[in-house]
Amino acid sequence: MKRRKRSAVWEHFTLKEDDATCKICKAVLKYNNSTSSLNYHLKSLHAAVLGGESGGGARPGQPSVAEAFSKRKAVCDDARAEGITQRICNMVEKDMLPISIVDGKGFRELMNYCEPDYQIPSRETITTRIEARYKRKKAELKARLANTHVAITTDCWTSNTTESYITVTCHYMEDWLMRSAVLATESMPMSHTADNLAERLNEIVHAWGLTGRVIACVHDNASNIPLLKFQLSTCLMI
Repeated sequence: MKRRKRSAVWEHFTLKEDDATCKICKAVLKYNNSTSSLNYHLKSLHAAVLGGESGGGARPGQPSVAEAFSKRKAVCDDARAEGITQRICNMVEKDMLPISIVDGKGFRELMNYCEPDYQIPSRETITTRIEARYKRKKAELKARLANTHVAITTDCWTSNTTESYITVTCHYMEDWLMRSAVLATESMPMSHTADNLAERLNEIVHAWGLTGRVIACVHDNASNIPLLKFQLSTCLMI
């Protein structure tokens, strides 16, 4: 290891073999028995924390080195913590992530680095938050649909785990623009007979307060559809 020079620059660098590491920003610079590049690094990037050491004395209001390093990041207060929690919920919703992400080691390492004072919520807390947001959004959508007629599209499908589901989407006009919203994606374990499909569709329509205001139903051409159309026509205005 090369012998450290008697220079003020070493108050801000640590020397290891041929590398000098900046204590302020952790940048690693090559050291070849000259402190010129180290001084240049300090003056060009860290003048605000050097005070008089960067030449000419400290300017009025400029913190000293000790003052700069003594400053600690503000503790994460309740308002900021709430904002972070809301954005975690947004991330789970928008990116369709599993709620268990909050228990992941990588996620926790990231949050501890970005905001060490933030207490990461449990899965139960995030689940409760997302369910409350769903109820609020559902109420807002029901209010928008209260005075309009809609068309619905529906399809039954099977997941990768061979579980059967039905999805129902409604389409409506708002401010002369076409809008769409998923009303339900629910388990459909029973046989996909016309009777069962009609019952489930009517339950979903009723739950959203749309009985008598569905003007069209778009579906696939499965063999049970003719009977389904007949059964729906008595309930959905189609």
